[in-house]
Amino acid sequence: MPEYVAEGVAAAQAGDAAAAARAVAISQTENVAGTPPAATPAFIKARPGIVAWSMQLSDDKTMAIVQLVAVDHHAFDAILADTRSEIRVFEIGKDSKAAIEAEMQKHKKGFSLDGFRVMAQ
Repeated sequence: MPEYVAEGVAAAQAGDAAAAARAVAISQTENVAGTPPAATPAFIKARPGIVAWSMQLSDDKTMAIVQLVAVDHHAFDAILADTRSEIRVFEIGKDSKAAIEAEMQKHKKGFSLDGFRVMAQ
């Protein structure tokens, strides 16, 4: 998974700071409403790739649980298409919190999405 984070961070650093502030607020609204705009606004184009991420090591330290954040859902296209057996992908808002936590608790005792936060600028 490091290839997804490194690429996304570089793309995010190249983005416009003012557009980033607008993108975070609007993308949260779009996620709640569930209705993205018909055309891709300029501020989304200015924030390609992964804009923030967080990780926790599994209890045995052989894996990492990683949360990735993007303004444009297409930033996840490669990850969603990745067929490696060691990569499990869940989408917050699409997969239930209970399902995500149940799977992650197999690898990290007491894992909770409530304590797994990412802040994007």
